[in-house]
Amino acid sequence: MKIRILEKDSKTIKLLIEDSTLAFVNAIRRLAISDVPTLAIDEVAFLDNTSVLYDEIIAHRLGLIPLTTDLEHYKSPEECEGA
Repeated sequence: MKIRILEKDSKTIKLLIEDSTLAFVNAIRRLAISDVPTLAIDEVAFLDNTSVLYDEIIAHRLGLIPLTTDLEHYKSPEECEGA
């Protein structure tokens, strides 16, 4: 198996992997994706919903919103005290 780095910057990397199976390359892809920290809305509490949409639909739509953060100041839940 041969791996060459085609492009690399602070946020992305482009690799060329030769002489390998698709299953192995897919496993590497899944591992890389699982190690990328992501933020998402996890819980939503509604006090009084007077809209025509059900609470579940609104909560689902909120969960689909991509969130960004400054990773230098972000603490994962494992790093927080009292978590």
